Amino acid sequence: MRGLSPEAYRAKWGLPVDYPFVSPSYSARRSLISRTIGQNQRLRFQQAAE
Repeated sequence: MRGLSPEAYRAKWGLPVDYPFVSPSYSARRSLISRTIGQNQRLRFQQAAE
């Protein structure tokens, strides 16, 4: 963001305080990937403990 904090960037360009910096579809995809990775790790830990 050109060296600005999110708050400073929003203020500079007159954006609302809840303006998203990531598209909703990208955010949803990353969330799905993170949950999948977390589930795989839990499964591996459970298998290792057996």
